Amino acid sequence: MFEQYIELIQKLISNNDLSFADFGATEKEYNFIQKYNTSDDSYEIYPLHVMFEREAKRNPNHVAVISNGTEMTYYELDFKSNQVANKLIEQGIQKNDMVGVIGVRCKETIANILGILKAGACYIPIDPDYPKERVDYIVKKSGCKTIIEPKDVMDDVLKQYSSEKPKRVVELDDLAYVIFTSGSTGHPKGVVITHREAANTIIDINRKFNISDCDRILGISSMCFDLSVFDIFGTFSAGATLIQIKDQRDVQEIYDSLRRYKITVWNS
Repeated sequence: MFEQYIELIQKLISNNDLSFADFGATEKEYNFIQKYNTSDDSYEIYPLHVMFEREAKRNPNHVAVISNGTEMTYYELDFKSNQVANKLIEQGIQKNDMVGVIGVRCKETIANILGILKAGACYIPIDPDYPKERVDYIVKKSGCKTIIEPKDVMDDVLKQYSSEKPKRVVELDDLAYVIFTSGSTGHPKGVVITHREAANTIIDINRKFNISDCDRILGISSMCFDLSVFDIFGTFSAGATLIQIKDQRDVQEIYDSLRRYKITVWNS
C-alpha cells in the first residue's frame, strides 16, 4: 500500500495533467486483487438457532452461558427457548414477524432470542436504558408485534408451555434480526439481516480463528450492537461457552472475568 502511495505521489509530481482514471489499479494490481477476493468455499450453513440446536444435541451438558455467576447448559437453554418459542406461536406470532427483546445481558435474554428465532420470527434488540420515545419509535417503525423481557422466562410463566422443539420450519433467507442505528444523523434506521448472511459470517470467522467447544467467549457487546450476534451465535455454533459481562463500562468486572473464566476469545 505504501509503495502504491509513493507511486501516486511521483505521478503527481511528474505530470500535472492527470485524470482520475490514471489513479486506477495496474493490471498486475487488478489481478492480485481478483485473486485475493476469490474466497468461494464449500461448507454447510444453517439458520442461527439450528446451529445452536445441533450443538445442544451433541453436547447437552456443556455450559452454554455464564452470567452473574450462574450457569445454563445447552440442554437447559434449549428447553427454555423451546418454551419461549411455543408461547410466541400460541400468541399468534408468524414467520418473519418482528418481536422486540429487552437486551439485558443475562441468560434469560439469550433464551428469549433463541425462542424468537425458533418461532420463525425476527428479533429486535431494545436497550433497557433507551428512553420511551426511542422504544416507541422502534416499535412503530418495525411493526413490532410484541416485546419480551427476562422475566418472561421465569419458570412460573413458562411452565404451561411445551418444551418440545417447535415444528415451524425456518429457511436461511428468513429474517433473523433487525438492529437499529444510533440515529445520530436523524431518526434511527433498522438494518435487516437474514439467517444466511449472519450464519455465513459466523462460520467464516469461526473457521479462521479455529473456534471450538473448548473456547470461552466474552459477551461484552451491547445486544443492540451487531458484534453481539457473533458473541452469541459464534459461541453456540461452535459449542463453546458465552461469558456475559453485565456492564461493559465496569473494567474491574471485565478483568476479573478474564482471569476467573480463562477467556480465550474477546471480540470488540
